Amino acid sequence: HAAMAMRKMGYETIIVDLVEDLYMWSDREFCKAQNIQHIGDLGYGKGYTLLGDEFFMEISKLLALDKNVILIFHSYNKTEKDRRGIEYTRYLPSSLIRDKLVDQIEGRLRFFLRAFAETMEDENGLLTTKRFLSLAPDGKTEYGIARGLIGEVPRAIPLEWDAFYEIASRVPE
Repeated sequence: HAAMAMRKMGYETIIVDLVEDLYMWSDREFCKAQNIQHIGDLGYGKGYTLLGDEFFMEISKLLALDKNVILIFHSYNKTEKDRRGIEYTRYLPSSLIRDKLVDQIEGRLRFFLRAFAETMEDENGLLTTKRFLSLAPDGKTEYGIARGLIGEVPRAIPLEWDAFYEIASRVPE
């Protein structure tokens, strides 16, 4: 219902910070409407499916607006081992929302990017931190999607407006 209200306002950009907080709020409202204490009270998987479907429909309405919509998720790290037994860190979208629902939302987005920071030592031995946007999966980051772009898309770019705009504006005419 918030999507309909936003349509009437003069906003160009809508930011949902954080999607998992909105999901938890939706969970509470859904339970209240169903007169239950916990989503699991509806039986194995039923409540989660109904809530997920309803949440996805509302997010879809928001994304259908003629607005710039930015959805912010937290991510989490998961330590795994490759086939040789070497550990590595895998980065995944929020663990507070079911994977299937995250996949559905991601499928509606033009960009599904991961912001991250790397600390490096410069030539003078000083540590500097640089921030980046992941545009493509790299085996460790399981997300980073930029759809509909012309030309080669780098795996990561600096977290700067000009760098993002240069990539995002490469669309077919």
